[in-house]
Amino acid sequence: MRPGRQCAPLTGRSLACGVFLGVCTLLVCTAAALLLLHLCDWLYRYDLRALELAQKTGLDEQVILRNYHAVMRWLWPFSPQQPFSLPDLAFSEQGAIHFADCRRLFGLVYVVGALCAAAIALLLRADRRRPLDRRAFFTASLTLLLCLALVGAAMAADASAAFVLFHKLLFRNDFWQFDPAKDPIIRLLPEQFFYHCAAVFLLFWLLGAALLWAAGKRRLRKDRQRQAGEDSDSVKTPQKH
Repeated sequence: MRPGRQCAPLTGRSLACGVFLGVCTLLVCTAAALLLLHLCDWLYRYDLRALELAQKTGLDEQVILRNYHAVMRWLWPFSPQQPFSLPDLAFSEQGAIHFADCRRLFGLVYVVGALCAAAIALLLRADRRRPLDRRAFFTASLTLLLCLALVGAAMAADASAAFVLFHKLLFRNDFWQFDPAKDPIIRLLPEQFFYHCAAVFLLFWLLGAALLWAAGKRRLRKDRQRQAGEDSDSVKTPQKH
């Protein structure tokens, strides 16, 4: 920064656009992480062995995977909804209701994520006509990092309490509190697996924050290059007396 040149203050437009961009990116990253976990079973296969689920449940690994895949297929919200069923395990009416609630929640996350992705695309298209200040991108990145820090701190302080609070906020009933005797599927879905899923969400948020910060740095470089060009032109232009 040259002597005498001060950094412009954060404007209301930059702040509003930054927070909006940050929230939209947060929701897009959330939907993307959920989609990855929904369609790919790599994390569950890892936990299947790392948490020794076959030994703890007394079930064969193929039986565990068959029932896990059945749940994931049923939770896909854009397929025709059939009555909930599991190939090898019994389940209660309350358990089926909870999975139906999860299916609706998944659908909401995907739809909101798609709408936010469209909103980001429109915002970036408008950016060509009226460029966003670099501080908007930095604000968006900090918005994601703040959410990441809050959730991460809550999990680090008491992961079990955070797990309970999450369910109380998202579900209107307590059917998520499974009785293993009535819903043995819960033995195949231990809390540790959900903690690992949460870590994937946090990593996606971190990636989104990093991309926004990189976009802000790129805009900063362009601003400096443009300013340097303007300064050079002003020096070359002869002064009239």
